[in-house]
Amino acid sequence: MSDFSLPTNIASLFIEWLGVLYFYRPLEIRSEGRARYFGWVWLLFLIPLYIPIIPELNYSTVFSLDNLFNQLLRTLINLIAIYGYLRCTREKGRSVCLYLSALYVLIYMVAFNLREAFHPFMGGLSQVQLEALMVALLAAFQWSILFLARRLIDLPGVREIGRMRWGVIGISIMVELYFKFSLISPDLENTQRPLDLVLYSLCATIGVFIMVILFERNIAYHEKRAEMQLEQVQMQYEMQNARRYIRANADIKRLYHDMKNHLLALESMIESGSKPEEYITELRSRLESYDVSVNTGSAVADTLLAEKIERARLDNISFNVCADLSMFSFMSSVDMVTILANAIDNAVEALIQLPEGTDRIVYIKTTRYANMAVLRISNQFSGKLDLRDGVLHTGKADPSMHGIGLSSIQKAVERYGGSAETQFENDGGWFRLMIMIPIPDTAKGQ
Repeated sequence: MSDFSLPTNIASLFIEWLGVLYFYRPLEIRSEGRARYFGWVWLLFLIPLYIPIIPELNYSTVFSLDNLFNQLLRTLINLIAIYGYLRCTREKGRSVCLYLSALYVLIYMVAFNLREAFHPFMGGLSQVQLEALMVALLAAFQWSILFLARRLIDLPGVREIGRMRWGVIGISIMVELYFKFSLISPDLENTQRPLDLVLYSLCATIGVFIMVILFERNIAYHEKRAEMQLEQVQMQYEMQNARRYIRANADIKRLYHDMKNHLLALESMIESGSKPEEYITELRSRLESYDVSVNTGSAVADTLLAEKIERARLDNISFNVCADLSMFSFMSSVDMVTILANAIDNAVEALIQLPEGTDRIVYIKTTRYANMAVLRISNQFSGKLDLRDGVLHTGKADPSMHGIGLSSIQKAVERYGGSAETQFENDGGWFRLMIMIPIPDTAKGQ
């Protein structure tokens, strides 16, 4: 801002720094140590935008392509400085930090353009009065917009940045950049209709900002609705699990009550010389029909596993579950159900193909290596499997065996930075699905 004095530029820079600290305050802090100080160092890159120490970045009122390039460069430096600050100080990923940085740059441009729109009406002021009023307007506009943005946009709720978000923020910045480029033109001060241009600039500038706000609130509404639906599904699973335990307790009480009679009947059969094998076989089948009790540390997974076990029992398939799924508590219930349901369905489908009399068992185990949560699901299979281009193929009539749901599992795992690997032995007829997901720092203490 070469047209302003050094104290005015320093005051504007101070307003910018305070705005950054205020706007990103709701986000979780990454570190209190060196990383945080490095984040403040990144904000020093804003100095060349306010203090004319680099001639190529000096503020200019010349309406030319060179000045347009200057505005693009200043915008890029502003974006890089704030992005570096976020990456060092806040618990967000790269894409989220870049988007939130672009959001603040947009707010800065809106405030700047609003201030410049009033510049043609200040011709009668002295230089000191003009600079004081410019600083006051910048502070008023920027802090008002920042306050509204923090109230209307759920910054901690911004987790995934899709194409729509990138498109909206990119177009908005380009529009604001155009107004910033045009409003500093000296032709605006010489025009005979400054009021029309001011009103047009105000409406367009504020309109772009309102569009971004409405877009973010629309996304937040749909995400909140999806979370409510997820909570309802999870509540249904928990209620089903609770009812299952109630039935199991009732079955245990009934079994305890009837066991004395069963023992007396067996004792009588042995004394009379009758063979109790048929009676024992029938009693065993009835005992196996009692409700399944699964305890993995996840109510949703327990209900799902219990239902899968009951259905698989009709095909003489049993389960060996040695899993502590509480280490996956950072995952959403939808993703957990997606992984388990597809993996178990694949395993059951493969076991059904085994000859009668063969042990049909699904093994589900979990382990933890360092900061990695590992889930293994193993089963036998018949025929041959072949891995080509990352897709499983089989010599069976159904070429999709073991391929159903693997892509869904892979997508669910990749959301958490993990991987899903398939291992198989055609000689021994064993198939293993190994899922490895890094445990976030916020979940390591759980």
